[in-house]
Amino acid sequence: MMCCALAALSGCGGNVDSKADGTSAADSMAAVSTDEQKTTTTTADTTQTTTTSQTSALPADPEKESPLLQLEQRHLYQAEWSETHQMAMAEMECLTVYADEKCAAKYAALAQTLTDVSGMLEVNAQQDYDWLVGAAEDTLPEGAEGFLPYVIHLDTKVRRADAAAVSIRYETYHRNPYDDGSTSIWGGTYDPQTGRELFLPDIVTDMEAFAEAVRDVLTLKVGADVFYSENSIQNYFREYGADATNWTLEYNGISVYFAAGDIATLDNGAMEVMISFAEYPRLFQEKYTLVPESYMVHLAAEVPFFPDLDGDGSDDELIVWDSYEHDNIVDATWYLSTKEGYYEEQVMAYDCIPYYIKAADGKHYVYLFAEQGTQYYLYVYAIGNETIRKVGEVNVSPYYKDGVSALLTDPHRMHFDVFDAEAGSGGGVPVGDGFFYVGADGMPVMQ
Repeated sequence: MMCCALAALSGCGGNVDSKADGTSAADSMAAVSTDEQKTTTTTADTTQTTTTSQTSALPADPEKESPLLQLEQRHLYQAEWSETHQMAMAEMECLTVYADEKCAAKYAALAQTLTDVSGMLEVNAQQDYDWLVGAAEDTLPEGAEGFLPYVIHLDTKVRRADAAAVSIRYETYHRNPYDDGSTSIWGGTYDPQTGRELFLPDIVTDMEAFAEAVRDVLTLKVGADVFYSENSIQNYFREYGADATNWTLEYNGISVYFAAGDIATLDNGAMEVMISFAEYPRLFQEKYTLVPESYMVHLAAEVPFFPDLDGDGSDDELIVWDSYEHDNIVDATWYLSTKEGYYEEQVMAYDCIPYYIKAADGKHYVYLFAEQGTQYYLYVYAIGNETIRKVGEVNVSPYYKDGVSALLTDPHRMHFDVFDAEAGSGGGVPVGDGFFYVGADGMPVMQ
């Protein structure tokens, strides 16, 4: 359920922070910076090889300050093993968001808020994990057969990070030996200047009209007969709208998250809806509808994302998900779909992590990071409303050191570890790191 370390298609082992001596990052990127590169495109019907030009777009002006904020993600992981029963007892994985050094220097109040919020989440996760270990120790003596480890996972996805707001999607997953687990989703949105948490009335101009928009869009999605009553959604917002509604601020609207049972019966499950700036422009403070010309968004698997892929001013749907064929999680299949486009590709991976990119030239891409052990691959796809085309692949991943990785928010400044694809089993050790920008064809280019 959680997105862990980011990674690639060959090699084995765990995350490695050391860099090999004597090999530059530029050397390892030689295959990417050549004039032409052959790539394989797989669709549901055909597999073909194409040649793409590696002409690069100019990088962002280094003298021009980006409106996008630089953030990082801390990875905490613990697991308890029973020697007596030779099985896992409990597992805790916690991913939290912090401002990086550059961001903290400019937005000190925001940096302190993110530190406080993330610190609290880490303490809570640790306390929950300690309780789970104790519960597992009490449960196992009663019978290990069929026992499933206790699990707590906290995942974070940065949905927006610019001068207007930082918005984070939080998702927790709990499992005990007696059920299949439960998931909770909520959001945290913060003002970069003051560090203050923002609530819906800070962004929405008319809460009653916003509730009606949520009702209308969600009704088109799931039908009107699933709700408790005709006014279930409006009543929900009247009671919780100011401070308890679960939502995130996107670059193109607001996503609202309803838990199972909030507005409809439990068997209808959790619901999510996005109210876009384009379709409801009068519902939002103008400050939040003005967004950078390019940005990156960390996607959640199996959750629809709504960029304007064809430039017609309306939102299109993009979904990225994966599936695994074996318990050891070595055979993964990527699936990408838009309204009229579909793509799938089988890879060797332990984990798959997607980012959406809106480029300054109006193009759209998905960056998919795939992990196998300590080797890392990035797959690049050009996305349109009717077409999905693989551009290429390269051995890079977000920069990682001492349990902290760079979060990708800016297509003009992506901090990557670089791996040597020809290094065999030693390829899991980065040979360098550097900053990259998205080239004209979508491939990363070293600055």
